[in-house]
Amino acid sequence: MKILNGYSSTNFKGYDVLPLKGLYMQGWENYSEQKITKEMLSITQKENIHLFINSCDKIIKDKVQSFHRIGTCLSVWAQDTKEFVFGNNVKKIMCNLREDIIKSENLSELSSYNVVGRKNLPRGGNFYIGYKPDGEKWMLISTKTIMKNLNSIYKDEYEEGTKLKGLYNKEELVTLGEISTIFDVKMKNIHLLNTSYEDLDMLVRPMGYPYVLVNDYKETLKNIEKLQKKFSNSKVVAKLLSGIKKYEWTGDILKKSLEEQGFVPIKIGGAYANNVNFLNALAFRTKNGGISYITNSTKHSSPELEYLEKLFEEDLRSKIHNIENVYFVSGGNAKENGSLTECDKMNEIMQWLREKYGGIHCMIAEIPDFSKVSSSTIK
Repeated sequence: MKILNGYSSTNFKGYDVLPLKGLYMQGWENYSEQKITKEMLSITQKENIHLFINSCDKIIKDKVQSFHRIGTCLSVWAQDTKEFVFGNNVKKIMCNLREDIIKSENLSELSSYNVVGRKNLPRGGNFYIGYKPDGEKWMLISTKTIMKNLNSIYKDEYEEGTKLKGLYNKEELVTLGEISTIFDVKMKNIHLLNTSYEDLDMLVRPMGYPYVLVNDYKETLKNIEKLQKKFSNSKVVAKLLSGIKKYEWTGDILKKSLEEQGFVPIKIGGAYANNVNFLNALAFRTKNGGISYITNSTKHSSPELEYLEKLFEEDLRSKIHNIENVYFVSGGNAKENGSLTECDKMNEIMQWLREKYGGIHCMIAEIPDFSKVSSSTIK
């Protein structure tokens, strides 16, 4: 399937596929974390786009330097706390007030953006926005961020001031009416998906309206069967086979829901374990009009998981024919311990996924090249 140019622009933090001015990161403080930042700088240089880094609330561009977090103002989860938006001829950086907002005087080359703080915003991992061919804006959003769709047990958890598995935050709860107003999307174009405990960006990845990659249990099982043939009696493969059971419900349910709402789901094996997820990804238009895809890597782990990465890229390119570049970000070895078993070896990004429930999409906010985006097409 070729995802054609000319019908899919997007306009918020969980972005669909469009040309980018750059990518935005923040909060990276030590050598281990900055290995991921350096990999991203290498990718942006290849793609001829910019990497903007918020270093102690001061924007730097296209270089990595040592810095540290100040209080809570520099969370590493840029996708969840910052949104680069354009509407009514005004460019804005929307900041969730769970963090200190960016000081406008420190924006450097992003000084043309107005900085706006808001207390309640859905996290970027739980929605995507784009445009339909007629120019109308659409939104795909997880039901767990919408107040009226949360059942009473979740509401009780919030009222007690607790968090449910760390995935539900009071700050991201909004009503459909608020969503329509905040993001300037007509109610009829707000599409809900029930992703249960999972974040939306762990299970789906829009690839240009109306196409959406969807994690599918049967597709993951096919790849694990390939691993079983290549690596017989592998403890790593056995662990994967056990781990994908929690995703068994996702494929058919999400596929049906997307189809009912006018989308075209593309089933793929993307989610295999808490720390092996290839759908948590950035996707954008290249200078040549193709698509570049940046996702989490399994390099520096085990031969089985590294081969799984290869299988995913083959699947992705076979299903979407105008994929130009695929980048897997690892950050290098997470642990320099030769005594680790094959099941325990992992890279930096895998450790983040396992321990902090977030990958490369969660860490980076997209900055669209609004000069190349109109209301209805990509020029």
